Amino acid sequence: RAMGLDSIFVLTTRTMHWFLRRGFVQVDPDWLPEARKRKYNWDRKSMVFVKKLG
Repeated sequence: RAMGLDSIFVLTTRTMHWFLRRGFVQVDPDWLPEARKRKYNWDRKSMVFVKKLG
């Protein structure tokens, strides 16, 4: 928040329950910022989670 961010995101293949318990919600990889989406490894099938700040 101090940096002016309104949300944070993580990618994981294993710890989804940890993030869900902490208020993150799963979103489609298309939600990722364009620069990050270009680097997304579709073979890994990472799940994307986001948490709104504030």
